[in-house]
Amino acid sequence: MKSIFKFNKDLCTACGACLLACIDQNDSDIDNEELFRKIFTREDGEFVEYFSLGCLHCGDAKCMDECSKNCFSRDGDFVILDNSLCIGCKKCSSACEFEAINFSKDRKANKCNGCKERLERDLGAPCVKVCPTGALTLEI
Repeated sequence: MKSIFKFNKDLCTACGACLLACIDQNDSDIDNEELFRKIFTREDGEFVEYFSLGCLHCGDAKCMDECSKNCFSRDGDFVILDNSLCIGCKKCSSACEFEAINFSKDRKANKCNGCKERLERDLGAPCVKVCPTGALTLEI
């Protein structure tokens, strides 16, 4: 599967810098858990893995296929969501294997837009810029 955001779990320390940068950039409503990135840990005995997941802007984005209202479109490598037509059916969310789509209190879908506007100005994606170990990268 082709995607533009790459994540290397072997480098992640679950520091949360990417999550905080995303929250800051997007003025996310953390009280309602309207987050575009999630950090979690998977443990199996003494084996521990850390993950930072958000929208990967997949080349074969299942969310686009499932949305009956055409709320998703492609802008270059980015999967862009226009939730003005969203009816809150959550088909897009069910189709996303990365759980990258959440719903606001008005029942509209929300997700990472890749900070496309920042990238167009060569400012970089905040989540990638702040990752101290290079676990999160962007390949356009």
